Amino acid sequence: MSTIQIVEVPLSANDKRYLQAYSTGSVGEWVGSALWISCLVAGVIYVVTRNVWAWLIPIGDPDDYSRWILLAAVAIGAWASRSIWILAYKALRISPDNSRPFERDLTDGVAHVLTADVQRVVEIEEYEDEGEGFLLELDDGRVLAVISQEFYEFIHDFELEEGFEDNRDAFPQTRIEYRYAPHSGLHLDIRGVGEPLKPVGLVKTDKHHFVKSGRKGPRRFIGAEDGTFYEGTLEEVLARLKYTLWPLPTRDAEDG
Repeated sequence: MSTIQIVEVPLSANDKRYLQAYSTGSVGEWVGSALWISCLVAGVIYVVTRNVWAWLIPIGDPDDYSRWILLAAVAIGAWASRSIWILAYKALRISPDNSRPFERDLTDGVAHVLTADVQRVVEIEEYEDEGEGFLLELDDGRVLAVISQEFYEFIHDFELEEGFEDNRDAFPQTRIEYRYAPHSGLHLDIRGVGEPLKPVGLVKTDKHHFVKSGRKGPRRFIGAEDGTFYEGTLEEVLARLKYTLWPLPTRDAEDG
């Protein structure tokens, strides 16, 4: 029998600030930052390319290719600020009932706290700078993905500095309390409230998790996404997300 419990609690001040960062109120600021980064990167690439043209391409005149150099520089600049554009997109995304989920969460002023038993867990190695993560197999037949830069102290190869408390067994655990925004699904907090639970293995996100929709369609991410509940067993979810399970190195082996 499932031990899943969900209760409503008021949003904390930190929760509200976090949600506000995803709401439409911050879109203008994000777009401004993204444009500034894009223009800066594009400008540097454009100037450097023209100045080193003779060394890179010892034929032709850079003035004849100014338009193409500029287009390439702008594209690279947009790619450099892609994470900010994604935040703006998420804030403007309309839910099926034609409302913006982050604003609905702020208006309602409540979060959901899910208390659940965890059967097994898999560690997700950090990709780029997104943070470490975990896939938690819950006892209700779902798998919860959580990814955060706050998980560094819980991963298997965390290097504990002398004088600091060892929190590596504080998460994941056999029982969790997971707080999230009900409409947007935004992960607000998670903590272990059971016994230490060792991951059964490790998975790695790579370029194969970014696939195109058709020959010329945009790339989409098919790996684990923070705050997402996946139906099925751990093995079924790993297969669906195209993850290969690797053995988790033991701490004794790493220390030795």
